[in-house]
This record gives sequence, C-alpha cells and structure tokens, in this order.
Amino acid sequence: MALPFPTDNFFPLSGRCSCATISYQITAFPLITHICYCTWCQRESGSVCGLNTLIESSYFKLTASTKPELISGPTPSGNGQTNARCPLCHDTLFKYYGANRHMTYVKAGTLDRDSFQRVMEGERVHIYAGSKPEWVGLEGERKRGVGVFEEYYVREEVWRKEALERREGLMERVTREKKIEGSEDGDGDGARE
Repeated sequence: MALPFPTDNFFPLSGRCSCATISYQITAFPLITHICYCTWCQRESGSVCGLNTLIESSYFKLTASTKPELISGPTPSGNGQTNARCPLCHDTLFKYYGANRHMTYVKAGTLDRDSFQRVMEGERVHIYAGSKPEWVGLEGERKRGVGVFEEYYVREEVWRKEALERREGLMERVTREKKIEGSEDGDGDGARE
C-alpha cells in the first residue's frame, strides 16, 4: 500500500472548480482514495475512471461564499447520490452517497495541483479494475504496493488502522444521531455506491 499521510505537520488540502467560484479545504488526511474503473464511474467522468477521495464531512470545509448546487442522481445500488456542482461552470466537486452527509467523496481532480499530488502519494486503491480498458496498465501500481482489486475490497483488510478507527468513530456518532432523530440513513460511507 502507499504510505498514509503523516499525522504530524499536516496542512490542509485545497481545491476548487474550474471557474474558482467554489473552493474548499480538507483539514485532515483522507481516509483513502478510490480510483474506480466501474462502468458507472467511467460514464459519469467521461473517462477511464472516477477518482474519489474519502473524508469525513467534518473535515471538509467550503471556503467560498457561493454554495454548490446539489443534484440528486441514481447509483447502481439504488441508494442514490447527491452531486455538488458549481452553479456557474457546473463542475462536480464532491458527492454524497445515500441519504447521509457524514462522508464526503471529493472529486480528486478538483484538488489544487500540490494537494492532488499529496493525495496521490497517500493511501489509494484501484477498484473495479476488471472493467478498466485493457490498455490501462496497473503493474507499476502493484509493484509499489498499491491495492488493485477486480471489484470492491474488504475494508478491514485494506485501510490503515487509523482510518478504520476514524470510520468507526464516525459510525458511532451517526448511530447516536439516528437514535436521537429516530431516522435510518444508510451506513455512513457509501461503500459499494
């Protein structure tokens, strides 16, 4: 696996849409980045893969006064997704899966160049590689110890310990909130979108 971000001297990651109307910061190192080759992500991105960096929503902050448009859409699981798009250039900056807003999937291509580089040097995996075009080679990634999975993966076998602990803490908070609100909103992270 790629090395995780060091917890010492972490400084925020930043990103924006193409027209810079909407900007954001990620204030903790991401849990993981998915490089997804499923046919759904290929269609959505208009490319060979989708690139989503997972972060708890509490560590994701909009830094511009303009709010994104939230547009609902389908997913293969049927749970749905909400895409956050710039109201001017219509770039998708991030998304949520299901009805919850506790985990943010940041479209990594919207990160500023240095932030993008840092994310790609961090914990990442290639998923649904069975659907990638055959001309996309992943041997170099395998040699670097980056996970490559034909479909999805078992989280406990892939995520670093700290990321699992953070997710567990998030899930405990979500469960407490659901009990208080009396709602049932999915599992909190959109696994298997």
